[in-house]
Amino acid sequence: MKQLLFDLCRIGGVSGSEEPIAKFCAEKLSAFADTTIDKNGNVIATLGNANADKTILLDAHLDRIGFIVTSINENGFVKVASCGGIDVRVLSDAVLVSCSDEPVKGVVCCMPPHLSDGGEDKAAPIDKVWIDFGLPYEKVAEKIKIGDVLTFYGEPKELMNNRITAPALDDRCGIAALIRCAELIGKKRTFVQGCYSFERSGGNLRNRCENRCLQD
Repeated sequence: MKQLLFDLCRIGGVSGSEEPIAKFCAEKLSAFADTTIDKNGNVIATLGNANADKTILLDAHLDRIGFIVTSINENGFVKVASCGGIDVRVLSDAVLVSCSDEPVKGVVCCMPPHLSDGGEDKAAPIDKVWIDFGLPYEKVAEKIKIGDVLTFYGEPKELMNNRITAPALDDRCGIAALIRCAELIGKKRTFVQGCYSFERSGGNLRNRCENRCLQD
């Protein structure tokens, strides 16, 4: 279970670009259930007795928060907009990584404390920060395009007292729990549908996925 969770936390899947995590989940679930990915990117797994009196819907969302590239200046610094609810208090000095075939890491620029007059001590809004990839414009433009998505970089780690830390841990715990449920349920008599919806927290397309599963 821990390895599954770590694998999930290493995968991208920023809101609007969930293909990598959807594919991973579909492959895992196909060992236990009839699994499809619908036109909106939702992963739907059906298992158990289809003639059972009750249908149970288990739902978790696939996506994770991140950023979308909006511009690159002549010095190779990148501006981004948020994809999902970003806590700007954790942005300063954060390491971000591009969700691409060849990931590139960059750091969120901030004023060093010894150069600050105190006016920069408050968390800057996302539209005021720049991402530094440590490369000149020409190299950045080869690796980063406007519209590309980034997310927080971090390797899952074990802590003391049987604890773990990882990026996107809350989202991916929900997915891991559903995959484990699918494994345990197997051919039990209850008819279960799992909807791994792609849109974060209450979006219309997510609700549509849930409603369709329950109607079916």
